[in-house]
Amino acid sequence: LERGSHNLALNAASPPAGDAAAKLAGEREATDKAFAATLAALPASSAKTMADWQRKLAEARAPVTAALSQPLAQRPAGTAKTWTAANFAVGDAVIAEGMALLQQLNRLDGAVGDFVTLAHAAASLRNTTGQRNTTLLNVIAAGQPMTPEQWERHARFTGQVDQLWETIKSQTAALDAGDDIAATLKAVETAVFGDVMTIIRRMEVASRAQEPYPASAADFRQTTVGKFSTIAGLRDSFVERAIAVCDEELSAVNGRLALALGTLAVLVAMLAAVTVAFNRRVVAALMRTAATIARLADNDLDIDIPDRDRADEIGRI
Repeated sequence: LERGSHNLALNAASPPAGDAAAKLAGEREATDKAFAATLAALPASSAKTMADWQRKLAEARAPVTAALSQPLAQRPAGTAKTWTAANFAVGDAVIAEGMALLQQLNRLDGAVGDFVTLAHAAASLRNTTGQRNTTLLNVIAAGQPMTPEQWERHARFTGQVDQLWETIKSQTAALDAGDDIAATLKAVETAVFGDVMTIIRRMEVASRAQEPYPASAADFRQTTVGKFSTIAGLRDSFVERAIAVCDEELSAVNGRLALALGTLAVLVAMLAAVTVAFNRRVVAALMRTAATIARLADNDLDIDIPDRDRADEIGRI
């Protein structure tokens, strides 16, 4: 979220103060907390990569926060553009690292991995819609029509957004996703591909006609970013479903383990019973017979021969 808000602040005439400054600081803090939580959960190799990107983001922030302390006329040219490029690079790198981790997860568990993959796709969708928004935000703030380069970037992001959305819908349809995810998909379709696209189309028409944009940059961001929260909700719904599937599988495994342990306990009890019976019936009789033979070998004939009434080999001995 700090990408768009800082871009907006960089295009404002005066340095942010009061609540506006506090909001920017809060968004930077939220990003840092998200990185900290991620680093705590990742394996060592991925954590090192993510820490490097956090450092690069912090380096990109420094000139931005310095520029925001100055009036617009005194800010270095190209600060917003450099910030946007750096933020895009960090977002793309985080998505790429997530994709590498997904490949490892899918080798371990396809069912859970399916929903985590969809959560990752939803995160990618949120990142790409944000990148498209940032391009428009800068154009609207400048009050100029899009250049051919900006149109190309805008079209590329729109194509990626549409492709991600179709992928999410088709893959979800192939899974037992449940009613909650279906409702969240509908909310995204209405908010992002309905309401937001209506606003974007109006901006596109104004840009082509070289007319004033129908909304300010601040209004455009406030209206669209609020709608993007539905994508975050979809991502979280996929994560919750992945956890539920994991719990179901764990419960099934625990059930099978309990059955196996119960069977093993029965077998151990049976083996113990057989062992006791064998000892009483066979081993003890053999020991008595061996003692009797030893006394007979010593010409001790004044003895009672045990187990003579048995009908087995010991009785015959």
